[in-house]
Amino acid sequence: MEFGGVLGATVAACWTAALMVFDVAFRRLPNALTVPPAIVALIACLLAPFLGEATLLWALLWPGLYLFSPQGVGGGDVKLALPLAMVCVICLLYTSPSPRD
Repeated sequence: MEFGGVLGATVAACWTAALMVFDVAFRRLPNALTVPPAIVALIACLLAPFLGEATLLWALLWPGLYLFSPQGVGGGDVKLALPLAMVCVICLLYTSPSPRD
């Protein structure tokens, strides 16, 4: 794994740990930890088709489904779903075998 991958994984692990601590202690996810990644993920998903990665648009599906949920989903969950969905799509893109000709 390259340095960028290790650094990214470390940042993601620290972010996840901070979210977990806040969620357990206060039963809510703070905007300071959810809004910036959600904005970055939204911009990345919307710009992706122009950069040749239209597959990232699939990351909008998960938080989009939350918006139609009648109850039981808080705003923090919706803001957290976008970056998590984007990471899932990126992992799927880079770990799935490429189609053979």
